[in-house]
Amino acid sequence: LAELHGLARVAFPSISTGVYGFPMDRAVRIALKEVMSFLKTAKKVKKVTLVCFGADAYECHREAQDEMVR
Repeated sequence: LAELHGLARVAFPSISTGVYGFPMDRAVRIALKEVMSFLKTAKKVKKVTLVCFGADAYECHREAQDEMVR
């Protein structure tokens, strides 16, 4: 949808990791994998921001990104 509407940037929270209890570590890895894959072929979207609610979420995102970028 972002490409269809010509958006250059989008942001996403860690969906369902709060009260719904989806494991943060698993959610982060799924999100990063899909975002990185999408950005390889995206024509208009240039930046995707993953929003972290708190230090624990940020640390989980940072660790997963470090592992996946290696």
